[in-house]
Amino acid sequence: MPPHGTSRPLPGEGDNMNPPKVKEKENEKMALTDVKEVFDKMGEVFNANAAQGLDVVFQYEITGDGGGNWNVVVKDGACQVNEGTHEAPSVTLTMSDETWLGIVNKQTNGMQAFMSGQLKATGDIMLAQRVEQLFPL
Repeated sequence: MPPHGTSRPLPGEGDNMNPPKVKEKENEKMALTDVKEVFDKMGEVFNANAAQGLDVVFQYEITGDGGGNWNVVVKDGACQVNEGTHEAPSVTLTMSDETWLGIVNKQTNGMQAFMSGQLKATGDIMLAQRVEQLFPL
């Protein structure tokens, strides 16, 4: 029995058997862990203001077990995400599923991935820098 004037934690409030539960911050985003999920979400987070005046196609070639090909058409302040390969993309971004998920979860810097060869870009590579503004995941 504890000495008079002290209290024992209730179960679930910090005793050794049941450590306290930590609530996740409401603002904290859950990490995206599936490549398809990222592309599904891109239409939801699309920033139409950042797309004004753009008429471009981003082609994504994601390698690895969770990979695939997707293209994102940005035109007239709207976007359309499609699975598959576009016939005339403005820029093609090729990377592993690990690299792509690292970039969207802000664990990997896109420019560093490009400089280290983890991300390859062909076509108008300057457009690659707009992805984060257009799709703030």
